[in-house]
Amino acid sequence: MAPISDNWPDVEASLEIMEPDFADRIISMVDQLQPHHPRIEAFASSFHPQRLPCRLLANHYTWGQSFLVFELLFSDNTSWIIRFGMRPMDAYFNTAAQLERKILNEVAALHLVRQRTTIPVPTIIAYHAHPSPSNPLGPNFPAFMLMTAITGMTIEDCGVAIHDMDSQSGVVFDTDPLGGDESKRPILQRYLRDIADIHVQLSRITFDRIGSFVIDDQGKVTVGPGADFGLGPFDSAKEFGRRGRGRA
Repeated sequence: MAPISDNWPDVEASLEIMEPDFADRIISMVDQLQPHHPRIEAFASSFHPQRLPCRLLANHYTWGQSFLVFELLFSDNTSWIIRFGMRPMDAYFNTAAQLERKILNEVAALHLVRQRTTIPVPTIIAYHAHPSPSNPLGPNFPAFMLMTAITGMTIEDCGVAIHDMDSQSGVVFDTDPLGGDESKRPILQRYLRDIADIHVQLSRITFDRIGSFVIDDQGKVTVGPGADFGLGPFDSAKEFGRRGRGRA
């Protein structure tokens, strides 16, 4: 099986079109982690059921606003993903406190989805939500999340041009998403049923407060302050509308 990261965007091309400050934020973290790849690989292998060795695929990484992302490929060709929290962009975005809330929210959300639905989601293997001396990778390592990877196919891979459908109503515009091939209709129908089922299952996960999820060491999930700015939690939509948007 080919590495999952083979499908990620080209690193050099992506960096070239970025603002220099943003690109430097990524490149500097890649350089910071480079000497520590063996430690990261050993850490991941220690969680594998058979303790299989793995290698961090260093030349093809990706990123978002908050995390630098690498693939770890094991000797049996299975893959895990490790995400490292990047340094703040300024005094307000991606601060250590904000990053910690984001990580705890994501860990808790995945836990809830796995616990309460049949929706396939990655399994969190290990995480450390803030830089600290107790970080299992080392005291100077950034916050991280280690998780399994899920592979699959897009609807376009199946020959259905779903991008030609209205994202709000599902109404086909100018072209036939099936390309005139009626044998593909069951694929489209199953796709739409699965999307509807996912929305229905997620709608059943409800709490009586508004904020972001937090999870404790026993796996109990509660609602805490919002991940972005640490506001809340709020007891009502009215309170969220008034205070959550910074109004007095």
